[in-house]
Amino acid sequence: MLFSCSKQEISYCDDDAPLYVGADFPIGAAISTDLLQTNEKYRSITRKQFNRISGEQAWLLYRVHPHREIYDWRDYDTLVQFAERHNQDVVGHSLIYHDWLPYWLNEFSGSKKELEAIMKDHIQTIVSRYKGKIGTWIVVNEAFNEDGTLRKSIWHKYIGPSYIAKAYKWAHEADPDAKLFYNDYNLALNRNKLNAVLRLLKTFKENDVPVHGLGCQLHIFREFPEVAEINEMALKVQQNDLLVYYSEIDISLNVYGKHTHPTNDLLMSQKQILKGVVNGYKRLDSKYQYGISFWNIGDADTWIRYSFNRNDWPCMWDDHYEPKPMYCGIKEAL
Repeated sequence: MLFSCSKQEISYCDDDAPLYVGADFPIGAAISTDLLQTNEKYRSITRKQFNRISGEQAWLLYRVHPHREIYDWRDYDTLVQFAERHNQDVVGHSLIYHDWLPYWLNEFSGSKKELEAIMKDHIQTIVSRYKGKIGTWIVVNEAFNEDGTLRKSIWHKYIGPSYIAKAYKWAHEADPDAKLFYNDYNLALNRNKLNAVLRLLKTFKENDVPVHGLGCQLHIFREFPEVAEINEMALKVQQNDLLVYYSEIDISLNVYGKHTHPTNDLLMSQKQILKGVVNGYKRLDSKYQYGISFWNIGDADTWIRYSFNRNDWPCMWDDHYEPKPMYCGIKEAL
């Protein structure tokens, strides 16, 4: 069974105006380059509704840098060229990540100096290529464990904790005008993790390491975190003089796998959660509002289904790319 907005909701929210028109900050989505090129409905929504796009998995290291001496620019170029045609901003997501590494890097067994050279080349080759075309980069993604310690990634193993600061310095060297973000998940629910991230970024700012903002992933659930916790997180980021970017929004309705289809009650609760999140974001000082981005377009495309092997409906459009109450909710909030 598929659900979308009710007739009454559609008359209010499906007014043919793009989502971003109602916002004072960018409204974006992480996009599959494969679907962008093969699915007309997907392409049409991406073109019409958003004034910012980023790559979902397209820009992960294993795809853009599949061999040590080879870069594959097809996914990057597809998104950048699409954005240029449709006057959209682009966020590069992400340069350094512990996961989705190519085989040659997973099998690395060299020296600290050698891995530093690889990391510097990776960052600066990409950022330099798109200088003037991509003005925002998530430089390091998910470097922290849930207890607030640094993840023992390959970067940490060989280079040590300093790899994070070095990544930002190298990105800044390649494009001094770009905005540079750190990005992580579960920051609203886990204050130990949030505080650890903020301490690190405060240290960076005190030591002239170029970092401008925090990407707050919001892969959230109907049950938790509370909207108030998300709003409090955003205020705390703002208080630390960092741009606040909601970088990866989706709202899971079936975390325990109990439901076989999205009931009206579930969809309406999802709508109200998103309205609360957006209304809270609007209360931030405008100079800290860097934008809101959603993680993919339709429920059929969500990472949750293949990662957790369960039915779920976390996106603003359903399996057939029809708008859901969640879509109507953000329009009402904006």
